[in-house]
Amino acid sequence: MRIFLLPIILFSITSVDVEKAVLNHLNGHFPLSDAEYVCDFSRLDLSRAPEADNVDITGYGKDRPRGQVVVFFSFYNKGELVYKTNGTVRVGILKKVLTSAIPIKPGEPFSEENVRYEIRDIASVIDEPVVTREETSDKIASKYIPSGKIITRSSLKTPPVVSPGDMVEILYHRGALSLTVGGVVKQEGAGGDRVRVMNIDTRKVIYATVVDSATVAIAHKEGI
Repeated sequence: MRIFLLPIILFSITSVDVEKAVLNHLNGHFPLSDAEYVCDFSRLDLSRAPEADNVDITGYGKDRPRGQVVVFFSFYNKGELVYKTNGTVRVGILKKVLTSAIPIKPGEPFSEENVRYEIRDIASVIDEPVVTREETSDKIASKYIPSGKIITRSSLKTPPVVSPGDMVEILYHRGALSLTVGGVVKQEGAGGDRVRVMNIDTRKVIYATVVDSATVAIAHKEGI
């Protein structure tokens, strides 16, 4: 999908030349993986440019040229610079990504029924989009995802193995020394997460690392 609505320019450089120059520069300086640039030139007006036989892209108004971007052009005639100007070009990025086929609730697992592949413009997507179903394997939604939304990495989380109120053993282990005390989990967490746990005996709340659904571990026994 490409939109080129440049006004008629009465010099040797054509809208096709400008298109090629921008796309070649984008691909050469900002290469994509399994994606394609798509540009909208409808806001670009080069009608004042003098006769030229070559055009060069000298920079952009953003570090990452995507979305509405100011593009800086230099025009040459027989190797001599004859004109400099800038104009607005919308730079899109088409990529095959995973999207929500239906609304997905927080905590809901991803499945064949609620996700699908689509080719979408990801230029305005801030977070990293998910591109394979394998990335959602054994994951749940971290937030509500409306139907048709691009699924991003921040939308995924590992299911918790402990939840508030769960009874666990707080384990301290170092060399031959092992200590365990009973605890109550104060926040949910997956394996490897640090969560708040209350020591049943002292009523002290500490941070511990989730080992499994029945065990959390601390690094310093003084923390107990």
